[in-house]
Amino acid sequence: MEETGLHPHRPIHRLRAFLLLALLVPFAAPVADEGGEVLVAWRSPVVEGEARLPWLPADPELAARLRKTALSALAAFVAEAEAQRAALLADGIETAGVPWDRRSRVEIRFAAPCCLLLLREITGYTGGAHGNTAFESLFWDRERKAVVELDALLDLAAAKPALDRALEEALRREKRRRGFSPTGDDRDIFGRPRAEAGSVFTLVPDRRPGRAVGLLFHFPPCALGPHGQGSYRLFVPAAGFAAHLRPRYRPLFPGD
Repeated sequence: MEETGLHPHRPIHRLRAFLLLALLVPFAAPVADEGGEVLVAWRSPVVEGEARLPWLPADPELAARLRKTALSALAAFVAEAEAQRAALLADGIETAGVPWDRRSRVEIRFAAPCCLLLLREITGYTGGAHGNTAFESLFWDRERKAVVELDALLDLAAAKPALDRALEEALRREKRRRGFSPTGDDRDIFGRPRAEAGSVFTLVPDRRPGRAVGLLFHFPPCALGPHGQGSYRLFVPAAGFAAHLRPRYRPLFPGD
């Protein structure tokens, strides 16, 4: 595993060049059938961060997109941490305190000849009682070299009522399973699960390669309940939306 050990007070504009060098060195760690991982890392007394990406030699356009996103996000996080540190020093506070921390990892959740479905999980800490978690998904059409949002996978306007009902029911089941009230008194405080164009979703693989049995929607802590409840992943079987799939992606959900 390769790391970049950089001096915390070097100009921040040099960050991108150093991080880019780290991206050139994959290390052996199985990721689906694609090979290994690529690691970008930053370590200093002020901030620690890393981004892990799948090694995608067969999809150079996607790999470039993931690299650009990872470098931009990590550089922005480091710059913000360094700026806060500079402000503390200017106020005469010389302790760096607990370092800020950001870690992200992109995993392949579904693979087919036509497409890849990736999920990025991001954890970060910038002070306070606890860190934060976020999810991002990317459905990549390998033939069209394009990102597919939920409303391009299916006719969202037509499928939304059934998807929203299925998500509500999935949330009730999951809350009961965890020992929480399935309705609770916090429904007006926290959001309700809804299928939107920008929803974070992955395809759930079937036992048959290149086929899926449904969609998994990902919600971070505090989206559907108090932080202590953690994140939620809600499954909707293909039967709940198959009739509204776009023709191009219908073969991914055989429905039998």
